[in-house]
Amino acid sequence: MRRPLVNLSARSRSLHPRSPSQGTMRARVGLGRLHTLAMRHRLGRRSLAIALAVLAGWSVAVAQAQAHETVERWGRTVPVMVAVNDVPLGHVLSLDDVEVSPWPVGLVPAAIAEFDRDDLVGRTVTAAIAAGEPIHPVRLAPVGLGGLAALLPPATNGVAIDRSDVSIAVEVGNRVDLGTISIDGDARPLATGLLVVAVGDQNLTVAVPTERSAEVALAAMRNEVTVSLRGGS
Repeated sequence: MRRPLVNLSARSRSLHPRSPSQGTMRARVGLGRLHTLAMRHRLGRRSLAIALAVLAGWSVAVAQAQAHETVERWGRTVPVMVAVNDVPLGHVLSLDDVEVSPWPVGLVPAAIAEFDRDDLVGRTVTAAIAAGEPIHPVRLAPVGLGGLAALLPPATNGVAIDRSDVSIAVEVGNRVDLGTISIDGDARPLATGLLVVAVGDQNLTVAVPTERSAEVALAAMRNEVTVSLRGGS
């Protein structure tokens, strides 16, 4: 009896499946690479986000440190009375002349910090004040003192000089030197660096140290005074 023929090639194929084709392998490799690139991209985005967060935190820390340093250096601010505009010598202050401005407490003398706006009204300015400058009591006449007396520095007397003896233009706040002519015709100084506190049509008034005021007044009465203007005044 004859045995049936067996198809060995078919059996061999069933025992040993056919390996993937070269195209399938390339596709799998490509998918693997895409997955790797995607993972790298995600990691890169996470790293960038972390770096930005660290940078932001560092910037905030630096800003806080600088702010703290500024506060330590200058201190807190306090309200200070300052001039709204330039205030000339002899001006009587009003509410329109002053305003409140914040200044670092470390730069404000106690005498200025204690000022109130109402304390300034009616005070005579004895030294020019620039716009925005704090108003210091040393530049103001004492309370209740006005007119020429308010403009005279301490330990000085006001002496009037006939303007016919003055050949140059002089303004309030200028400083002048006074001289006289002796009997022999020689010039000699009377007083130097005197503050001009008033200029009228006929006279100008200068602040003369008390100990020299009598001599200057006598020379002025005799019309024996020369006036020269000091530079930088």
